[in-house]
Amino acid sequence: MNKLIIFLVFFLLNLHADSYFVTKVIDGDTIEVRQEKRNYKVRLSEIDAPEINQRFGTESKNFLASLILNKEIELIYITEDRYGRIVAKIYKDNKDINRSMVRSGLAWVYDYYVEDQSLYNDQNLAKKNSFNIWSEASPTPPWVFRRSN
Repeated sequence: MNKLIIFLVFFLLNLHADSYFVTKVIDGDTIEVRQEKRNYKVRLSEIDAPEINQRFGTESKNFLASLILNKEIELIYITEDRYGRIVAKIYKDNKDINRSMVRSGLAWVYDYYVEDQSLYNDQNLAKKNSFNIWSEASPTPPWVFRRSN
């Protein structure tokens, strides 16, 4: 029982959100942020947005920028990726930005990395309504696009 309590306390302490200022939106799933005079690259967790040179890539970037560029956000650290970026869930005014990207049809649920299965409900709704990437008959997921380019 004591080990469980220690684990839960440690787990909850690591789930806290830190505040960051968004200085740049690189694409629909990668941003740059500043905290206490330090800059960080952040990859939005569980989603994959079109590449900039891919159909809807610019729209995805612009939509994300409209939500968070030059604004304070809350970041929940998940891990660090092989490129040294922080992988995180992003919130603005308690709004789940990662989920907003999927709901808008400007990002896919990243099957390989998804933990929150409810994101598929948002993706299915975007498909049903033919939002953005889902307006195409068979859109190319970014992970397929990257392999072919």
